[in-house]
Amino acid sequence: MQPNLDIGPVTLKTFGLAFALAFIAIGAVAARRFKELGKPVDWAYEIAFAALVGGLVGSRLYFIVQNYDQVKHDLLGNLFSGSGLVWYGGVIGGAIAVALWARWRGMLDLGLLDFTYYTKFLGNDLLHSPPGSERAFVANYQTLGYLKGDRLLVLQPKRKVEEFRMEGERLVAARGVDPALAREGIAFYQVASHLFRNGLYGDEEQIAPEARKASNAPRRGP
Repeated sequence: MQPNLDIGPVTLKTFGLAFALAFIAIGAVAARRFKELGKPVDWAYEIAFAALVGGLVGSRLYFIVQNYDQVKHDLLGNLFSGSGLVWYGGVIGGAIAVALWARWRGMLDLGLLDFTYYTKFLGNDLLHSPPGSERAFVANYQTLGYLKGDRLLVLQPKRKVEEFRMEGERLVAARGVDPALAREGIAFYQVASHLFRNGLYGDEEQIAPEARKASNAPRRGP
């Protein structure tokens, strides 16, 4: 590895240059993704800055903890020193900072941490769903599947509907299609299609409908 890059009278540190280019790339990718989600593109700068600050702080703290006996005489000076950036600490600090930023912006679902939360995904919280309510959506290019219990509903072009049942590890075609299961599966996909086609997923705020109505309700005068 070439530690320095000499461009005329200017000498660049290749580590610092790679470091800066990495965060520019992060910002560019994040900006494109936020645009796809209908979020402010400026959030890309926020998340890159959060990762940068968290990574720097984490790497310095990790270095101080690892080398406490050598730096304890001047903790403050070593904390702001330009050397001693530990990769593991940077990863940990950056991840924590990005998670905190995402939580602040309402983009982090904490269901797996046992927090109560609301989401607009067409699914259930697997950790808190009552037995028998499990379901799954599977699809390829032109075929949609709706799995509920041991039954699989298959939707295909030209309104072709089939039902299969699980027997051990095999799918066996059912003799007929349960109308209730067909209506339920079709309804899920029709609702998802309606939301997507009309841009109704553009607002990604994770706020329950009742809370949304309460916050938007007109205020009455005294």
